[in-house]
Amino acid sequence: MIIKILLLIFVVSSVKAEKEETEKYDFKTEKELMDAWKAYKIKYGKSYGPAEDAIHLREFVKSCRLITKQNKLYDQGLSTSVAGLNEFADMTDEEMKPWRG
Repeated sequence: MIIKILLLIFVVSSVKAEKEETEKYDFKTEKELMDAWKAYKIKYGKSYGPAEDAIHLREFVKSCRLITKQNKLYDQGLSTSVAGLNEFADMTDEEMKPWRG
């Protein structure tokens, strides 16, 4: 019985954490976006020159929109998966080719 209760607490807290994560990429202001972009680059050790930065920022924004769309489906009970950022979120299609096989 105790194991079932602990498991339930874990599942509820995991779902709560996932739901909090779903709101993270829906930026309301340019400052929020740029702060997230800066934090993302720091977290994954990325550094670009000005021209490259603009290209990768564009890909990052696309990824954030896809993540937000997927997570809204999850929040509505229309999907069982939650999406999130990873080290590939700012890569162009060309850069992703080797990872796709």
